[in-house]
Amino acid sequence: MSRQGCLLRLLLGSAVLIAGLVRPPHARAETIITGVQDDLTLEAHDASIQDVLAALGTKFGLRYRNITAIDRRFDGTYEGSLHRVMTRLLDGSSYVMSTDGGQIEVIMVGGAKRNEIRPLAGATVVTPTRRRSD
Repeated sequence: MSRQGCLLRLLLGSAVLIAGLVRPPHARAETIITGVQDDLTLEAHDASIQDVLAALGTKFGLRYRNITAIDRRFDGTYEGSLHRVMTRLLDGSSYVMSTDGGQIEVIMVGGAKRNEIRPLAGATVVTPTRRRSD
């Protein structure tokens, strides 16, 4: 191989390495959805709400409007029905969710303020119950 060929390969290899190190911080965002609408698993890895809703829209026909009101990223696994997963993802935000014939549409009214966002990591949900007074 000629000296110019070796130099070209070295420069090309260096450029590829540098390009890999200088990529945008959210380049690894990923949303993986498995299952059906009534029993799904959503795995989000540094994904924006736009990424997550687009993936749910593609898989289940979910429709959404005004989602730019939410400015947060999601990491974690969410399981349950589409309605339940959406409720967990949008926790702390102002929205209207319409379910018509199995079709879900989400309309954002406003986003959560940074200090009002509750952690979504907990897998156990405790529902308060009313005690009967005797």
